[in-house]
Parts: sequence; C-alpha cells; structure tokens
Amino acid sequence: MLIEDRKPKGDVKDSSYMRVCGNEQIADLMRKYHSTSIANGLELERLIFKFSKHPNTLRGQKLSDFDLSQKDAFVVQMKIDLATSKNIALDCFLATPNEIYVFEVKDGMNFCTKGSEGEISSLKKTVSFLRGRDPLSRPVIPKIVFWNCEDLSSASFKCKEGTPMLMLGREFARLVGIDKIKIDELRLLDQEANEKFFKADAKKILEGV
Repeated sequence: MLIEDRKPKGDVKDSSYMRVCGNEQIADLMRKYHSTSIANGLELERLIFKFSKHPNTLRGQKLSDFDLSQKDAFVVQMKIDLATSKNIALDCFLATPNEIYVFEVKDGMNFCTKGSEGEISSLKKTVSFLRGRDPLSRPVIPKIVFWNCEDLSSASFKCKEGTPMLMLGREFARLVGIDKIKIDELRLLDQEANEKFFKADAKKILEGV
C-alpha cells in the first residue's frame, strides 16, 4: 500500500494530528502514514486472494449463500450472518474434506488484552455457529494468523485462552496454498516507494516548500 495514494477524509486542519504538531503539512503526512498502516491489512487480504493457489478460491461470500457441504474451498472475506447477534466478518475460511478452519489474519503481532479477547470471542461464536450447521460434522478449528511473525514467542497476545489459536504466516500459507514469498516481495517494493515518498515530503516540509 502506497502512502502517496492515500486520501484521508476530512479537513486536515480539524485533525488530531494538526492539534499535535500545529503544522498542516506535517499533519497531512502523518494522516496519510496512519491511513496507509490501517489499509495494509485490507491490502493483505486482497493479495492473499490474488496469489492463492487453492483450486477453489472465492471472495466476499456470505455463509447464508455458501454451500457448506463443499469439501474443498478457500474463501477470503466470509461474512457469518448470525441470527441473534452482530454479524462476524471472517478474514478467511477454509473447508477441507476432514476439517473447517476459520482465520483472522493480522499484519502485526502485538495485541492488548481487550483486542485479544475480542478476536477470541468472535472466533468462538463462529466455531459454535458452524458446528451446528456443517452437514459433514467436521471439527471447526479457529486460528489467529500473525502474517509477519517468525516465532510465536516474540508475539504479544494478552490472553492465554487464545494461545492455542495462534499461527505463523508461513504455516497459514502452506495450509491454504498461498505464495507468501511473492506477496512479501511485492510489499517490500511498497516499502521502498514509501520510504522515498516520506523522505521527499519531509524534505519539502523542512525546506518550507
């Protein structure tokens, strides 16, 4: 995701960044930088779909419109339309002949207690909902994927209950048939472009252009 492509809504003069620094150019750059960081998660989902090698890859499905008896399907962005509570938007869903996996995919790997508990609660509700509806009665396995984590011991996830759900990005990639190396290479190119853009914009600010 490129910083230069971000167009945050609202007047920069009314932003919290303007209140922090009092400089419109700096505030605008900070807003774009923050917006890019948030959008990175959505871009990762898009790339996962694009570079999946799974023979049956789908995107943007509602569970109510999905044939849950399928034995081989990988869905990016699956909406679980709960009947009695708020709907849940899963990042990914995988059906195999023997198991169903539900995934939350995270670009980062540091979560506060409230964030950790929220993720676990959503996944537990999804697991319970699917178990009662799968015609094949497969086990439903919840996973929280740390895409950029190489060692789970370095991750910060403030809820012991969720520890068994944690999964490395490379393990997820193998399981669902994703070319993780290709995705990471593309994202590195964005890093290089973002560094150049940031330095150029910072130089303009320092020079008062």
